[in-house]
Amino acid sequence: MPGPFQVMFVTPAFVYGGLERVILDLVKALDRERFRPMICSLYPPAPGMKPRLDAAGVPFFAFDKGDGVNLRLVGQLARLFRRERVDLVNAHDIGATFYAGPAARLAGIRRVVHTDHSQVLGLRRRLGLFGAVLRHTAARATTVSEHLRRFLVEKLHYPAARAQVIPNGMDLSAYEKSEPGLRPEFGFGPADKVIGACGRLTEQKGMLHLLRALPGLLKTQPAARLLIVGDGPQRADLAAEAARLGVGDRVTLTGNRDDLPGLMRTMDVFALPSLWEGQPLVLLEAMAAGVPIVATDVGGDAEVVGGGKYGALIPPADEAALTEALRQALEQPEPARRRAEQARAHVFADRTHTAMARQYESLFENLLSH
Repeated sequence: MPGPFQVMFVTPAFVYGGLERVILDLVKALDRERFRPMICSLYPPAPGMKPRLDAAGVPFFAFDKGDGVNLRLVGQLARLFRRERVDLVNAHDIGATFYAGPAARLAGIRRVVHTDHSQVLGLRRRLGLFGAVLRHTAARATTVSEHLRRFLVEKLHYPAARAQVIPNGMDLSAYEKSEPGLRPEFGFGPADKVIGACGRLTEQKGMLHLLRALPGLLKTQPAARLLIVGDGPQRADLAAEAARLGVGDRVTLTGNRDDLPGLMRTMDVFALPSLWEGQPLVLLEAMAAGVPIVATDVGGDAEVVGGGKYGALIPPADEAALTEALRQALEQPEPARRRAEQARAHVFADRTHTAMARQYESLFENLLSH
């Protein structure tokens, strides 16, 4: 098969998030003898993302879509695709495919892959339009979980034969060695039981429910501490709620951090209380760190943790269930530890970025050979 083929990865924006991490890890692992990857964002990248893009060592292009629908962007993308002689477009999520799909057609490119990371609940009124764009411009669709594949097929009427699941994988090299955590930095003593959570502080991530589960947990686990890593619009609300509940001295909000492996090793239990999800990378990181997991059974979470084999699953927005699951993980550490060890072995065997890249390469080659 001749090559390298020019592959353009298109993303709605380039901020600090799971979608962007997947693209960067995928680009890193692609066989450069067969593929020449490039990245395009519909908005300028967030300031903190430039070092990550530089480290990727691939061409990067950015537009400024602005608010609302910008149909001129279709022409701008088409000109970029022609100029860079793109062979295949891989557009990630609704916002990217809505523009990149028609742009590829305008540029004469028939090999378009749509990759779905999450079910965007706020776009329900536009799903009919998006479904039409997807069906007519995307030769293939991939999703990061089975529940998203079903959503594309059942709700957007995308042909089932053209849709497949490629689970997220990531570069787990930072978790290969067992190193000490960061407990002294946060004033955690040897007897403290640290419950950790990581993510953007928005309604989706359910951090308020985790916070409200803490007072009940403290009744039986007085050494429990809550470490919340990340930033976002709910940060002030979380601080205020912790004070209202009288647990402000038990809660640490770190803001955004780049040392997640060390933070994971600080935790006795990792909690993911999301109200909805696609397939969160942070679960893979907790598994790679060997931390016992308590997660809500939403989106692709159950698929990641093997239906409960690798972590406890609870209903979303159920603070009593969250309290009880955390209590069990802390009071019965041996079963939780064994499950965490199984989870660690699983992700290093099947959920690395190289395993993910091989599946994308197979899909790309199949399209490019026809």
